[in-house]
Amino acid sequence: MAPGWQAVFCARPYNGSIFENMRSPYVLTCSMRAVAYFGVRGDMSDVLPRIRAAGIATWGPHDNEGREVPHAAGTVTYALSYHSARGRYPDGSLMSAPTLTAPGLRIDWDRADLPLPHRIAELAPCPPDGSGIYQRCSTVPEAPMSVTAARGRYGTVLSFSLSSSPASSANRYFTVARGK
Repeated sequence: MAPGWQAVFCARPYNGSIFENMRSPYVLTCSMRAVAYFGVRGDMSDVLPRIRAAGIATWGPHDNEGREVPHAAGTVTYALSYHSARGRYPDGSLMSAPTLTAPGLRIDWDRADLPLPHRIAELAPCPPDGSGIYQRCSTVPEAPMSVTAARGRYGTVLSFSLSSSPASSANRYFTVARGK
């Protein structure tokens, strides 16, 4: 594993203006963001089916029977099509670059030899302080390998981003309920 960071942000929820009656049931909501970078040996076309098989998320849109929507961005199927077609539709036009997306999750990777080149950037510092009342951020591991070093060692770098949202009750990291 190459470098990464994890951060927790806590704030008081928005209770509306004096003209709104939106009192939150919480006195504190917390969100979490984390980014991990991994070195990948071999072709991403070999790695993508293993990501799907791991079952950590339902990547991109799916139909009512749970199958990936054909040609939908954000799916493993689209990413595999992109790589097998070398980033071009049969008419020669460019395909949009693939990423895997699911609520609160995103996987992206280097695509240096394709028509829309992309390289995962070096690790950014922890996000700046927000307007919240608590923030903690740490780099993992403490003495990380650089993204460039991971790319040199493995060939491709993959980033895995996780985020929760204080605005979405389904994706909150932590809440403190208002007393009765």
